[in-house]
Amino acid sequence: MATSGRGTGMVGYNVQTAVDTKRHMIVAHEVTNIGHDRDQLSSMAHQARDAIGTDKLTVFADRGYFKGEEILDCEQAGIQDVSPEATDLQQQGRGVVRQSGFSL
Repeated sequence: MATSGRGTGMVGYNVQTAVDTKRHMIVAHEVTNIGHDRDQLSSMAHQARDAIGTDKLTVFADRGYFKGEEILDCEQAGIQDVSPEATDLQQQGRGVVRQSGFSL
């Protein structure tokens, strides 16, 4: 993640990990230089599923991973995402509206 302002810059890294909750072991990891998590959910979920060697997987992530395209990719691959929705209006605009967002 590179940011700059007034001639200064900062370089940083974003480490992603996937943990098998049954065995409490890291099953996948990745280091990126992207400063946010929104584009990381499906990639890490696929890596975790492949490492564990299962067809079914449920993923938990924090609100920072909420992005409609990533959730859709997981659902299409048979990976269930049970992460919380984004509460920030700007971030919700980038995601999908889940069924719970509608009153019946």
